[in-house]
Amino acid sequence: MVLSSVREKLIKVAVRDDGPGVPAEHIGEVFNAFFTTKPKGLGMGLAVCKTIIEAHGGTISMNSRPGEGTAVVVLLPLCLPRTETMHTDVDSVPEGAGRCVMVVDDEDSIVSFMEDRLACLGFEPVGHTSACEALEAFELTPDRFDLVITDFAMPEMDGIALVQDLRRWRSDVSVILITGYNTVEVRERAREQDIEVILGKPLSSEKLASAVAEVLRDPLPAT
Repeated sequence: MVLSSVREKLIKVAVRDDGPGVPAEHIGEVFNAFFTTKPKGLGMGLAVCKTIIEAHGGTISMNSRPGEGTAVVVLLPLCLPRTETMHTDVDSVPEGAGRCVMVVDDEDSIVSFMEDRLACLGFEPVGHTSACEALEAFELTPDRFDLVITDFAMPEMDGIALVQDLRRWRSDVSVILITGYNTVEVRERAREQDIEVILGKPLSSEKLASAVAEVLRDPLPAT
């Protein structure tokens, strides 16, 4: 891996290998959501990476030749104004001050991405990469959270099962479900748990901000 500065305002991260390479017919698809050459797998890894990098104002590219290895290059700005990183109309997003959002996803990079976006909007994000740990934290202080954003496909329990358990402790907590499996079965189960919004992967800053605005459109009650 090579880490270097480019044009003073960018950081360049380059990763190279000497593996079998990527066939020419696939090189234009590797960052597309759900593209995979494996018999099993969702094909979301590189798509999620691209979404996160672009949300931070960066770019990612790949060069590869069969039999000669692969090189992936990421360019990231050293610093961007908040208005450039969010790419959304902040007037449409509810005021975050005083609101706490639980974020649950078994992928650490996605949790970090959502925590960063929510913090930029003024919310207090609390991230977990374990559904069981998230449930334990919620049980301790259920009144702390105004919103739960959870992935659907997780190893310990899926997001809808997690929501069902959370609402035993707090029936009125708002929920956003994130999934790459937006099937009829998932939508039916989500409807049974009164989940307000379902977001598809890959997730963007715009989609996240819009969903939060939709779910938290009502102001906080006076204390």
